[in-house]
Amino acid sequence: GPRADTPWEPTVCYVGDVKQSIYAFRQAEVTGFLDYAKSLRAVNVHEFSSVPELTRKPSLRRETHSRDPRNDHLSSIARATEYLERGGRDLAPWIPFDATDWDLPAPSSEEVRARQEGMVSLKVNYRSAGGLLEVMNEWWEDLFSDRHRILSKADFYASSQTLHSFPDKKDAPASIEWICPPDSDDLSDPPTNLETHLDPFGPGSPDRLERQALLIALRVRSLIEGTPVRVKSSCGKWKEVDSGEPVQPSDITILLPNRVNLRDVIVRNLQDVGVPSQVDREGSLLERPAASALEGLVQLAARPNSRHNAAWVARSPLIGMSDGQLQRYLSSAEKGADLLSAMLSHCSDERQRALVSRWCELSSSSRLAELLEDTIDRSDLLVAYPDDVSRQDAEQFVELFRELSAQVGGDPIVLADRLRDLRERSSQSLEASTIPQSDAVRVMTIHSSKGLEAKVVVLADLFSSRQTNMRNEQNSRLIVGPEIFAGHPKPWPSGKTPISALWDHATLLHRARKNAEARRLLYVAATRAEERLIIAGSPKGTEWVEEEGILLPWTYDKKAPQLGQMWLESLRMGSWRRNEYNSPWLSPTDAHSEPMLVNGGDRKICPASIMEDAYLGCRNKTGIIMLHHPECFTGLGSDANVFTTPIQQVEIIDTASRIIIEKDHRPVIPEPISYSTIVRANPSKLPSYFDCPRCHWMEVRAGLESSTTMTNDDSQNRHEHSLSVDPATFGNVFHRIIEIGIGNPGPGQNGPSTPLPKSWITPTEDRINNIETHQTAFRELLPPGADLEKVSEVTSTMSHRVSDGKLGAMVRGLEVDGRKVEGLRTEMPFHISIPVEFESVTRGKWTPDGEEVLISLDSTRVELSGIIDLVLCATSDDGAPAIRAIDLKTTDASSLLGDWESGLLDSLGDDSIGPSCQAEESLLHKHRLQMALYHLALEESESDKEREGLIRRKVLPPAILVGVSGRLVEYPPETLDKAKKDLEKTLALTARMSLASEFPLSDVEKDYEDRISKCRTCSISEEIESKSP
Repeated sequence: GPRADTPWEPTVCYVGDVKQSIYAFRQAEVTGFLDYAKSLRAVNVHEFSSVPELTRKPSLRRETHSRDPRNDHLSSIARATEYLERGGRDLAPWIPFDATDWDLPAPSSEEVRARQEGMVSLKVNYRSAGGLLEVMNEWWEDLFSDRHRILSKADFYASSQTLHSFPDKKDAPASIEWICPPDSDDLSDPPTNLETHLDPFGPGSPDRLERQALLIALRVRSLIEGTPVRVKSSCGKWKEVDSGEPVQPSDITILLPNRVNLRDVIVRNLQDVGVPSQVDREGSLLERPAASALEGLVQLAARPNSRHNAAWVARSPLIGMSDGQLQRYLSSAEKGADLLSAMLSHCSDERQRALVSRWCELSSSSRLAELLEDTIDRSDLLVAYPDDVSRQDAEQFVELFRELSAQVGGDPIVLADRLRDLRERSSQSLEASTIPQSDAVRVMTIHSSKGLEAKVVVLADLFSSRQTNMRNEQNSRLIVGPEIFAGHPKPWPSGKTPISALWDHATLLHRARKNAEARRLLYVAATRAEERLIIAGSPKGTEWVEEEGILLPWTYDKKAPQLGQMWLESLRMGSWRRNEYNSPWLSPTDAHSEPMLVNGGDRKICPASIMEDAYLGCRNKTGIIMLHHPECFTGLGSDANVFTTPIQQVEIIDTASRIIIEKDHRPVIPEPISYSTIVRANPSKLPSYFDCPRCHWMEVRAGLESSTTMTNDDSQNRHEHSLSVDPATFGNVFHRIIEIGIGNPGPGQNGPSTPLPKSWITPTEDRINNIETHQTAFRELLPPGADLEKVSEVTSTMSHRVSDGKLGAMVRGLEVDGRKVEGLRTEMPFHISIPVEFESVTRGKWTPDGEEVLISLDSTRVELSGIIDLVLCATSDDGAPAIRAIDLKTTDASSLLGDWESGLLDSLGDDSIGPSCQAEESLLHKHRLQMALYHLALEESESDKEREGLIRRKVLPPAILVGVSGRLVEYPPETLDKAKKDLEKTLALTARMSLASEFPLSDVEKDYEDRISKCRTCSISEEIESKSP
């Protein structure tokens, strides 16, 4: 690819951090990274010793220096800061391997050798505060110590590394907190009143997760509000701690070892205290409660005789039947009955009955997307699930349904089957995604947080065996690892499991790997914090003892230590390593010799004491804020009135949903809005719109593209294919001949009477009779298999008659009927916006109480775009400029083969201006709306010229060029005026059909019965429908 615009030359780097390798379940192996790094170092050593091109002058590699791959040092201009702050290092082309950065310590001999072999250790942390980084460096010293390695010779362990803070954050203090709820048990029974809040710290057996989640929620809220907290000393006195500046919710992240039984309880407690939250994964969309109810409705609409689907919907919040109601509903319906319609008689009230009736109406016409929209708006779905996540789930389900409809069509059964396939295929096949609020606390797993950072990080439930137990492997009796996989079958249910050396060996390897990864997981979690780190959880059996403080049982499971146990052990070993014999983390026996991993004993912690100095090994004394009870949060305590119980929340929602806003029962009709909408119409469809309003309705309202409307007055079309091509194709051929062959006399020496574009007035020879012109059109447009001889015969006859007629004379420069052509344009595009007024219509939306009117309209603008076959610009005897629209019609072209006689030939040779026979009058009448529109478009164009101060041309009545006779037939003024009125009525009807929310076909059939009865297209459709089974 192109060379990057950067001062760095192309350099291949292999980057990674073994301490952050936490994706073993994705086959991300520490062993592979370490082996590859060793291979690269060996390759670099071999190249340096065996490739002379690297060391000959000018040398590319040196034994003591590394070449700076940037090209900045070539510049003779440098900033002063490059000398003052960086010692001019960036200006030197070669950097010594033993050089250091800023005020970092000098590298060791081992690190210098690693640099010589191409391995560079990155030591600067740009994320965390300096004080916090110092404290964590002490933790990692023991966390990654060799003494914790189950297999000392294994190559999948990470080593500790001292990280240094970025200079700008070096002096930032550490802020560490510990949410440590005790397990003390109140022997009294919890209250049985459903409206009394169950305090996790009150009566009843303790729930460790509930206590921990409550304290996390209260602490998060205090950080957001900036309210102080307090810690309790062993003697019972409280000491207040300032929380500092308020923290934005988006700057707080709660990290979970995994989601099971933990995420939901934390999110619920956050919601109880009014803190918005965002979770990283919501699970499968179709398994979410709101989306599941909507899918059930789709399944019932697709298969209304399914009792399973009926029960699905009836028991959902959409209907809410009890067991007894469901039994009566299903037992009252016969086998194979329409259970959706049967639900009408089992609704709880009229509003619900109206909703079910709406379902029946929309499902019968396969309008399922509209059915879902109305259900979300008017059912109790979002009353039962009022949270933002459920609302977004419902919206995503509708979006998914629309996407499936676009892919497979609108058949309800096909759509229902696709939804079922998506649900049953895999729980991860369609993940629900939630768009969070603009400012919300993030709740995610540690695995999901890699690469992220936050000012405040809460590590939840560290004192559990979530990450280090082997319960899944024991239950599945299967272990699969990089080195080996083993099974542990139990062939005799009542007997002992056979002893397997292979299973024991695989278990040992797997346990060692899980232990090593758990330590890396704790490292990743803690290093996400920028300013404040909060540890949440407590060892099992923790309790508050008066006059002593918090009593921590000191336990350590050597086989599967908890993350919290690893952390406490690092505090203990750090104090021993620094000879802090007064540290609360050390036992009395630890001072005499190196502490061993022990599983027993306890520690007594005074929260007030460790708040001043927690013996963490920082340059400045750094404490831990220890929060153990809701009383630590000023003004809150354990007051049960702060929270609402589930039954109270249901009652609040129910009361709010039953509030009836008093309305004035007199109908309020909104004031009409003029020209606020635009309706688009197709000019070529205007005749059929007028001839049959029912076909018009089918196209505008039902979206059914209708063919050309046939009336009983139309001539028989039994000869239309005698040309071997359909009339439309033949019409396109002859239009093309006129377009490329018609001549243009030009304006003469004096120029045009009013300015015209050059393309309009360029003189051109008339070539409509030229055989090459005809052949060109044939090659472009005739389909294979067309009878070229017949088509050529007819086009030749028509072109000669046009050339011999008035139009042919005019394009040859002759004066006809007192006018002489000075310019013309074929295939002229136009666009016109016509204001239309009509009988008022309303737009609204369906509700169980009837349509809710949103807006009333009595006018709009109808936009039409099209192409005029031919526009002539001419002058009269008195020099007055004029313009006329001409439309070419090839009606009855097949009659020129002599097989039958067209009525249009009755006027052959007639020189009159207007229609001279009944067939011409019928032709003009059929296309009057289209020609009236052309006339209006030219009038609008000339009016625009006049407004700009230009001379306008007089717009002459439009004319039709009859192809079979060559006559140019002009619309009489009275016919044109009536056509304009019919056009106005047709556009008004189009606007009403397009804009009204409801426009029943029955109204159209009632108002326009006389015109509909003449439509053979509708009659044929009705006959087919009546004969269908």
